Amino acid sequence: MSLKHLAPAVAALIVSTIAWADQRPWVWTYGSAMMKPGEAELEHYLTVQSPDWPNREANLKTTHQAELEIGMSDRLDAAVYQVFSRTPSAPLDWDGFKVRLRYQLLEDPDAFAHPILYLEHKNNSTLSETVWEAKLLLSQTFGIVDLALNPVVELEEDETEFELAAGFSVPVLSHVRLGGELRASEESLFLGPTLSHGGDGLWMALGAGWRVDEADPGDTTHEIRLILGVNVKED
Repeated sequence: MSLKHLAPAVAALIVSTIAWADQRPWVWTYGSAMMKPGEAELEHYLTVQSPDWPNREANLKTTHQAELEIGMSDRLDAAVYQVFSRTPSAPLDWDGFKVRLRYQLLEDPDAFAHPILYLEHKNNSTLSETVWEAKLLLSQTFGIVDLALNPVVELEEDETEFELAAGFSVPVLSHVRLGGELRASEESLFLGPTLSHGGDGLWMALGAGWRVDEADPGDTTHEIRLILGVNVKED
C-alpha cells in the first residue's frame, strides 16, 4: 500500500468524523491526557522509516497501527493496537498486536507533573516474541509551554533496554501547536519538530525525527509519523 493509495482512506476518516476528540501535542511522547470513563477513541498511526532518505524509494518501511482506546475509570484507560507494515515491493503484513494500560498515580488530576504509569504488552503475529514496556508519563505546563518527559524500560526475553522521550509544545494559532521531540536510547538519539491540531471531531499530530548520532548501516536515520484520532463515544 503506497502513500497515494492511503490518501482515500485518510480522507474517508476525516469525512466520517462525528464527535469531539482531544488534541495530542506529540507523536512519540505522551502527556497527561487520558480517556474519560465511558468514552472511546479510534486512532490511526502512520509511520515511515528509512536508513537512507535520499534513496527511500528502495528502502522505506511503512507501518500502520490501528488503536481502540477506552476509558475504564477516572484514573484508568486501556487500548488495543493492531500493527501492520510493508517494505517496497512487498505486501502489507500483520506484524502482531499490543495491549496497554495507563493508570493515573495520584488522585488529584492537577498534581504537579501529572504522573501516570503506562504498561504495554507486545507480541508478534505468531505469539513467539513477547515484549513488555513500562513508562512513567510526566508532564507540566509553564505559562504557554507544555513539557513532557517519559522514562521507558523495555523487557524482551533476557534483555533490558532503557529509553527516554521528551517533548515541548506551544500554541501558535487556535487549536494549533508547534513543538519538538527528543528520543534517546542506548543505541540512538533522534530530534525533530511536531505540529498538532485539535478541532471538532478530529485531532491530528505530525512529527519527524532525524538521527543525530552515528548510525550503523541499515539502521533507521529518518522517521515521520502522522496520528489521527476520532472520538466515537461520549456520555
